[in-house]
Amino acid sequence: MQPYFFPYIGYFQLLKAVDKFVVYDNIEFTKKGWFHRNRILINGKDEYISLMIKKDSDYLDVKDRVLSPEFDRDKLIRRIEGSYRKAPYYNEFIEEIKSIIYFEDNNLFNYIFNSISRLIEILQINTQLIISSDLNIDHSLKGKDKVIQICKVLKASDYINPTGGIE
Repeated sequence: MQPYFFPYIGYFQLLKAVDKFVVYDNIEFTKKGWFHRNRILINGKDEYISLMIKKDSDYLDVKDRVLSPEFDRDKLIRRIEGSYRKAPYYNEFIEEIKSIIYFEDNNLFNYIFNSISRLIEILQINTQLIISSDLNIDHSLKGKDKVIQICKVLKASDYINPTGGIE
């Protein structure tokens, strides 16, 4: 799965449903993707929040992108606080959210991976997270070929049918 900044609920449902969860770090970053942005409610309207990314080649993988030195973590926290101060469980979780946003690593993948790791810990999801580039596979593979190779390496072959499809 691609790494997302504060993933949607279905991401966590998928995480909860599996034994091992592979997070792609060696996947091409796309500006229009959800790697570095999300939406929150501000005065009842959904608005984008983003991690400011340092300008670089459009063809770099997520693991090779970095947060901009101008990324203002305090500003992001203020937007979240202003929008959710009256929300249920705000007091129970705002410090956790702050610790995720104030994470000091400026590598985009490390920053997002930390947030996913912290959120599954908070949600008490015990699924093992695996970083895709740590796997001994042919990383030039794309799409279903890459997924099948990952399944084989992780011994998930019971879930691959003879025609190559994933069940």
